[in-house]
Amino acid sequence: MSKPLEFAGEKVGRALAKVNDEYIRSLIDYFELGNDGKGWSLRESDLYAVSWLGMPIYDADFGWGKPEFMGRANTLCGRGVAYLLSSKENDGGISVVMEMEVENMEGFKKAFYEGLK
Repeated sequence: MSKPLEFAGEKVGRALAKVNDEYIRSLIDYFELGNDGKGWSLRESDLYAVSWLGMPIYDADFGWGKPEFMGRANTLCGRGVAYLLSSKENDGGISVVMEMEVENMEGFKKAFYEGLK
C-alpha cells in the first residue's frame, strides 16, 4: 500500500456520491440479467462495499429501547465485503463491519495499520 488511509476514505466518499436513482436502477438490471437462479455474487472482486448509510436503523424500537448495534441477521459468508453503517450516535461517523477470507486478514491488518501511521 503506497497511499495513505485518507486516500481510501476520499475514494469511498466519491463513490458514494455517485450512487443515485439511475445507478441503482442500472445495478438492478445488471443483477436481473445475470441471475441464473443460484443467486448472485461479484466473483471478480477482492473486496466490495455495501452501504447502509442514511438508513435510520438506530431509530428502531421494539419495546425495550433503541438498539446497541444493527447488522446482518444471518451469518456472514467469509468473502471480502465491507458494510458501511451510520454510527449509533448519529454524529456523522461511520461504522464498518467487514468480512473476508482468513488468508487475506493478516495482509489487510498490516495495510490498515500502516495507513494509520
